[in-house]
Amino acid sequence: MTIAPNPGDVWVTPHGVKMRMPKTTGPKNYIRATYYHLGERKHRSLGKDWKEAWAEAHRIDTILATEQGDTAGITVATLGRSWITASKQYWGQRYLDQNEDVLAKSVLPIIGAVQIGELNRNHIRQCLDQQTVISGLKRVRTLISVMLNWAEDEQLIDNATALLPPKTREMNGDKLKFKTRESAPATEDVLALARAALQPRVYDSPHASKKFALPAYWSLMFLTAGFCGLRTGELWALTGKDIDDAVLHVRKQVQYLKGGVLQVTAPKNGSVRDVYIQEKAGEFPLRELLAQRAEEVGPDGLLFPSKSGTYVRRTNFVRDVMNPVRDIAWGHRKWVMHDLRHHFCRSSIDNGVSIADVAIMAGHQNVSVTMTLYISPNDGVMERIAGVYGE
Repeated sequence: MTIAPNPGDVWVTPHGVKMRMPKTTGPKNYIRATYYHLGERKHRSLGKDWKEAWAEAHRIDTILATEQGDTAGITVATLGRSWITASKQYWGQRYLDQNEDVLAKSVLPIIGAVQIGELNRNHIRQCLDQQTVISGLKRVRTLISVMLNWAEDEQLIDNATALLPPKTREMNGDKLKFKTRESAPATEDVLALARAALQPRVYDSPHASKKFALPAYWSLMFLTAGFCGLRTGELWALTGKDIDDAVLHVRKQVQYLKGGVLQVTAPKNGSVRDVYIQEKAGEFPLRELLAQRAEEVGPDGLLFPSKSGTYVRRTNFVRDVMNPVRDIAWGHRKWVMHDLRHHFCRSSIDNGVSIADVAIMAGHQNVSVTMTLYISPNDGVMERIAGVYGE
């Protein structure tokens, strides 16, 4: 339902949740729900917002349907709202916004009215067929998969796996995320980016809206990304106290939510960690430069702030810094800031650092992520085995 009822109206869900709209407006006039649960009459306030109240009423309706052994009247739209509501306690705000957007734009308009008892692979394939890029296809399939698995745990459906179409060759092949030595920047590429950022000139790029000069610390940021492997948001959250001789403490990240709202949170996957700072990065004394920068800004000062001294905005950084310097240093190669992190992981593995240690320093959720990204079944197997046996 998209249109709010009139004051005083009563609406009833398929399994008996009565929603009563207040007859008049006022500070204490809440939307109320009445229903029977396990034989007992229940009363609840659903708040004042009609859409939130409607979603909560249908979440209750889903529970009642399960207890009554009846899922026939539950639609995918009802299921989706119940899943989102039940998962709020586990998700961060950014993840919640992303899932609500995908559900609202790519799933519910297509199959929202389908009853879950009639849901089949063809319905879900309709959602996937609407996607024009591989990343969108993967995102929608993952969301539907997680939602259906939740429904199975709640005993609303029998077999979530049977409802999902098999992954296509395109999904498996495109683009496997594996990073070869050729698909990630080499050490010389990282150094070239740092040198380009230090050139004493004013950049005038088609990517920029105006002429500007780069502060010297951007060069140091590129080196830190390429030789310490931090994510972009983690770099922008670094302060002076995070530099401790040869150790860089990763304690938080800058994150942008829906509508450009800035939030400072724990790193992705909660990967609070320490990273080793190499003494030198090419001709740059990396450890010394970071120590000097930390002393310059003080314990609580940002190492890599915006021109106004606050947290960097991603769009401004890409337009005014990354793209112009990349064009000078890399020419036709369109690597992005995150590719510097790939250089760190690949070069660490190539230099003999164990997969487990790389996973820890990169802040991956588990070692399998590192192996998927950087270890190919055909990449240097014979050489590694020969090295073990000394042949």
